[in-house]
Amino acid sequence: MAKREMIQVDGNEEWGLNVSETVGIGGRNKRGDVMLIQAMFRYIVKSGRESLVGVSSIGELPQVDGNYDGRLGHLILNYQRNNRERLLNIDGVIHPASYQNREIKDKGIYPLMTMTLLHWHTFITANVALGADYTTAFLNEFPSLRAWVR
Repeated sequence: MAKREMIQVDGNEEWGLNVSETVGIGGRNKRGDVMLIQAMFRYIVKSGRESLVGVSSIGELPQVDGNYDGRLGHLILNYQRNNRERLLNIDGVIHPASYQNREIKDKGIYPLMTMTLLHWHTFITANVALGADYTTAFLNEFPSLRAWVR
């Protein structure tokens, strides 16, 4: 089940979203986690930030249905390759991030986990102030996901 949790970024606390298990090639691919990743990609691309995800249109994205397939696997790998300078790994897998008792430094010079970068891209897509809660608007945009986030 996907999670909503507090994240410390550059001295600010903000609500963020996280997967509970791996999503991607050889991952656990639990329905709620897969739905979260599908929705995050869709949210970013819908705002006109296709280049962040590495697609040219929203039509290239899978629906938010929680079903993992090769299309989502390819999309995850594309996202990682497209953001390789910002990521720790390019392995086709999104691992759960560990935010408890940890502060993320995001000055663009530290490599991040894919989940953390996806959080950041979703956060900036929501265009909210630092410390603001984008997760409420995000979950309103994808109401079918609400039941899968704790």
